[in-house]
Amino acid sequence: MPDSPEQQEEIQVTGPGGTSFRARGTDIISLVGIVAVVLMAYMLWEHKIESKEAQQQFVAAVKDMTAAQHSQTVAQKLMACILAQPQDKRANEFTDSRSLCRQLSKDGDL
Repeated sequence: MPDSPEQQEEIQVTGPGGTSFRARGTDIISLVGIVAVVLMAYMLWEHKIESKEAQQQFVAAVKDMTAAQHSQTVAQKLMACILAQPQDKRANEFTDSRSLCRQLSKDGDL
């Protein structure tokens, strides 16, 4: 059977400057529990901020990769179209900005 509050032993701690503190064992355990909860809440808060920054960096990297992949796809479409043309028309398809292959590849900047 647990001890009643009257039977619990008190601990006295004397600090610098003559300050003293008296507490029962359950008070110290409760204090340690409160400190642990506060520390966990702080770590969760910090993790939330860091994870938001990491997500923003990840999204920026994915956008960059998507833009690069789009450019590669357009170039591949253009080259496939040019290679499908007869040999005598290939030079014109590559150099003319309004050629059929450029219109099919949907990019005039190549």
